[in-house]
Amino acid sequence: MADWGIDNRRRWWLGSAVIASSIALATPALAQAESLTITSGGKPTLGQPLSITAKGIADGAHSLFVYADYSGYSCASNPYNEHDKASVVALSSVTGDPLAAGSYSMIYSYTPTVELFRICGYLDDTPSDVPDVSASDTPADPVNNQEPELPTGTWSGPPVLGSSEPPHITLETAAEYYERVAREQAAQKAGQQSIIQRCVVPSLKGESLSRAKQALLHAHCKLGKVHRDRGARGTLVVTGQTPSHDKTLSQGAAVAVTLGSRKR
Repeated sequence: MADWGIDNRRRWWLGSAVIASSIALATPALAQAESLTITSGGKPTLGQPLSITAKGIADGAHSLFVYADYSGYSCASNPYNEHDKASVVALSSVTGDPLAAGSYSMIYSYTPTVELFRICGYLDDTPSDVPDVSASDTPADPVNNQEPELPTGTWSGPPVLGSSEPPHITLETAAEYYERVAREQAAQKAGQQSIIQRCVVPSLKGESLSRAKQALLHAHCKLGKVHRDRGARGTLVVTGQTPSHDKTLSQGAAVAVTLGSRKR
């Protein structure tokens, strides 16, 4: 092999370095893959705020959409369809929270009103298109670390708390099932029972208008139409009422009164 000499070797190395530098400059840096993860901090408790963390990587200026969905179904295909549901609470802005390119971490707070719900997140420029990336999380019991299972089968009756065999329902009635059971469980835990108040009409004859109104409110009724006798003078009192006293009506029923002159 012929000896190139020191000058030829130097020219070859310099040329190789220039070519390598040109290739490096011409090759763009690989963009970071976009990502999104949704996590909840702790076991959800009815009426207690729950911390929700959404974090990941955005490859440009994007918007972050986060919703709490208690319909019992999976997350929607995009934020627009998610927001269109009746059983959804928007944790982010409806138009999305703006994000710059790079890593991000957003913390939201949600106070559960039902025990079974799902957190849905979307990363995109617009709420109506297919999102660049989406994620979901169903807060689960940390002891079992399992997502609640959706009942399957056909409806066999209304849900009964304490029953050894839960009712079977179709997916179409899942939302109704979850909401009803959650309401019953909340009432059971708080030891609350609905109390139906009735309007028991008091005797108002001889009372002034203000005292009659107070008596009606105390009896869970309300003041209805007020009539005034023609020629009534001086201090006015109740001379007639409809309905009459001791009638039992629904809560908030109106009682009409007639005002006349107080008899001496």
